Amino acid sequence: MKEDVPAPEAALIKRARKAIRPTLSIRAAAKKARLSEARWRQIEAGYQTVSDGTRVPAIGLAGTLARMAQVVNVSSKQLREVGRQDAANELDQLINWRDYVRPGYGARSFRRHAEIMQKPESERTPEDHAFLAAELAVTSQRQQAAAEAASDKQAPPVQPTSRQPSGPEPRCSGGT
Repeated sequence: MKEDVPAPEAALIKRARKAIRPTLSIRAAAKKARLSEARWRQIEAGYQTVSDGTRVPAIGLAGTLARMAQVVNVSSKQLREVGRQDAANELDQLINWRDYVRPGYGARSFRRHAEIMQKPESERTPEDHAFLAAELAVTSQRQQAAAEAASDKQAPPVQPTSRQPSGPEPRCSGGT
C-alpha cells in the first residue's frame, strides 16, 4: 500500500461520510463514534505522521472501524467486501447487541431487561422469557453468595468493659 493511499475500508468510510446529506463533518462523525477527530482523520487518510515527520499507515482496529461504519451507515456486508471481516463482526455485534448480552451483567443487561418489561406479557417472545429466567438465576446466585459471605463475617461478640464511676474522684484524707 502506498503511504498516501488509504486502505479500502477507509476509502469506503470516507465515501459514505461524504454521501450523507446534510454533510456530516469529520468532527461530528468522530464525536458520534467516540473517537478523536485526529484519529478519524488519520484512518480516513490512511496514514499518520510520527514525531520525525515520517508517514506510517493508519489502519483502524476492528472495533474502531465498526463504530465509524455505524455512524456513516456502512453495512457489515460492505466491510466484508473490502476485506475487513473482523470489523464486520464487530459491527454485527454493535447492531445486534441484544444477541450478545449476558443476563445479569452490566448496563446492556439492564437496558435489555427494561425493554422486555415495557412489552405487554402477550408480546414477549420466547427469547425474552429465556433472558428473564437467566437473569433471575444469576441474581439468585449473587444474592446467595452475598448472604453466605455475610454469615461468614459475623461480628465478634461485644465484651463488657469495666467502667470507672463517673463524677469527681474520691479524695483521700490524710490521716494525722
